[in-house]
Amino acid sequence: MEAVVLPSIGLLIIVTLMSLFYTKKHILNIETKIYSKMIILSFLFVLINLIAFAVAKLTNNFKLIEVFQKIYMSILVLLNYYSIEYCLMVFNKNKELKSFNIISLIILVASLILIFILPLNVIFYDNILDGNGPSYNITIINCIISFVFFIVLTVYLLLSKQHIKKVLPFIILVFLYIIGFGLRKMYPELIFEGFFYSYALLVMYFTIENPDIKMLDELIKNRKIIERNSEEKSMFIFKMTQELKKTIKNINEEVKIYKNNKLTKEEADIVVNNIFNNNNKMLYLINDVIGISPYDNNNIAVIENTYNIYSLIKELELRVKKELKKELDIKFTIDNNIPKELYGDSIKLKQILISIINNSIKYTDKGFVHIEIGSITKYDVCRLIISIKDSGKGISIDKINELLSEDIEINDKDYLKLNKLDINLKIITKIIKLLNGTIYITSEETKGTEIIITLDQYIKMNNYNQETEKYIKNRSTMKKVLIVNDNNEEIRVIKEKLQKMGYDVNFTPFSDECIQKIKNKEKYDIILIDDDNISMSGITLLQELNKLKNKSKKIVLLEPSRFIIKDQYLKDGFDDYIEKNDLLKELEKKCK
Repeated sequence: MEAVVLPSIGLLIIVTLMSLFYTKKHILNIETKIYSKMIILSFLFVLINLIAFAVAKLTNNFKLIEVFQKIYMSILVLLNYYSIEYCLMVFNKNKELKSFNIISLIILVASLILIFILPLNVIFYDNILDGNGPSYNITIINCIISFVFFIVLTVYLLLSKQHIKKVLPFIILVFLYIIGFGLRKMYPELIFEGFFYSYALLVMYFTIENPDIKMLDELIKNRKIIERNSEEKSMFIFKMTQELKKTIKNINEEVKIYKNNKLTKEEADIVVNNIFNNNNKMLYLINDVIGISPYDNNNIAVIENTYNIYSLIKELELRVKKELKKELDIKFTIDNNIPKELYGDSIKLKQILISIINNSIKYTDKGFVHIEIGSITKYDVCRLIISIKDSGKGISIDKINELLSEDIEINDKDYLKLNKLDINLKIITKIIKLLNGTIYITSEETKGTEIIITLDQYIKMNNYNQETEKYIKNRSTMKKVLIVNDNNEEIRVIKEKLQKMGYDVNFTPFSDECIQKIKNKEKYDIILIDDDNISMSGITLLQELNKLKNKSKKIVLLEPSRFIIKDQYLKDGFDDYIEKNDLLKELEKKCK
């Protein structure tokens, strides 16, 4: 009965693993899905092996033994398949391998069919259960291919020093099989395959993401994502609010001119036209930029093309800066809240953006061209909001109206231009409309142009990418900072500096939101308050925080013009002050 010792131990190991894995809540990702399949197959593997041996021992029914042996060999082939898939998935950074699945699935199905239809000679004597023949040879060939793969993989890993932990179970499996084949020559009755795979899966349990730690990791990431979403939305709403306020102010100014002055018909027409244009801008901001209705989903031009928006923008940035022949301030800013993988027509989007950017550069002799990409996410739709702003020659209002209102058809020549990235604004406008996007153009001659594009894209729902291990370990011990500031550039500089110093950094452009966070019992070690915040002065915010008995260290950010009265801010209750002119050094010095 020595033959069943190793399979019995293997069965005990695999049953223990099943109870550990399936009784605990775990993250369902590609890695755990493959592991789950391998546990079930390994359980069947050792169980069928024991049943086959029992049937051989108790009966002389070789036909029945042959069936069990073929099932046993088929499961071994499946285990090899999933082992290779797992290793390739690790190298592909936990992404599903569609091409591998298609090709290998054909080979797998062919192997399984051949195992069952080809003859197998069952060998059983002196407690030795074995076989030979064409069916047996197919299984051996499959195992050899798998082991060659694992050996090549091992050599590659030793040279590159990467992913060794993840594929360690299969490296161990190869060495165990080499030892097993050597032992079988001395002890031919040994049945070691099931035990070896069970042991490899036991090691693998400690190399895959630990279910408990992974769940904690996901909770931490979820909290960080919620905080980031809140910050991005706050900043976006603030910017849109300021745009709306500016537009309303422009309308009011025009109304005052109309009411308080005796205007000629020509002057009155100009005023009315300005009011009309500002009103259109306000409607655009409210309806086309901010609002996503449930009906928008039905109008999205979906093209089966998954793309990474960050890679696309990075590619554009490198291309533009490489081909730039002028001294211009070219800046790309992308909202880090945009999902990484979107469904849409990335080729047309790239063509549209590069054409507009090239056009801006062409008509801007000096100054800047700034590209900003933001987003609003609702359900499974991400609305990209793309702004291209320059300080160039500008476009006349007549030309703008012509661009936005003219319904042109795209002919063969235009398509040729599209392929060459040589598109005029008329064609761009048409393409955006075909993609069910919107375009808004605002410009003043000699003062520059801003083009705002909105485009809805479906979101590819993937598991979040892993955050760095350092963040997960240090998250609970990191000091927290809240920045209350409505200046994007200052926020970026402060955030980057403080994160390098090891702080967990949040921000809001709204003083009211800061107060609400404190009311919600959110705790911060430091609150950095910009005294020039539009929504509320630094002193007023300080007074409100003191009413709430907030114990955070409060540091005021001061413009150079107010630095002469810095001591007054300390008397008013601030713990410290930072001069914006020397922001980085001051942050390092006063935020330790």
